[in-house]
Amino acid sequence: TAIHRADAAAAAGLEASYDESFASAGVAEMLHGFARRKKEYPPATIRLDDGSAPWQISMGEGGVTARAVDESSPGPDATVTGAASDLYLWLWPRPTSATVSGSAAAAANWEQIRVRWS
Repeated sequence: TAIHRADAAAAAGLEASYDESFASAGVAEMLHGFARRKKEYPPATIRLDDGSAPWQISMGEGGVTARAVDESSPGPDATVTGAASDLYLWLWPRPTSATVSGSAAAAANWEQIRVRWS
């Protein structure tokens, strides 16, 4: 429903926004649920950074894994920065104010994620 709301906002020329708690839960749902369904992706390491609780996403032949960033996290190929709401929208790919630094090609690998309902 939240993503349908984002689509309706975009159709009206607006950008959707969600509170931090809701958006953070949505990020976790995408990373630990939908994104893990497929088992093979082009290789990339993407960091999502909302300024408080960054995620490290690893994509490759084994699928997608995601974990909180810590001192043992390798440097990412790309970093996506923004508020939790922006990161949530970026993961779904919807209009967002999130910014990508590093390898644009690595970040674009996320577009291989397709949410399927069956």
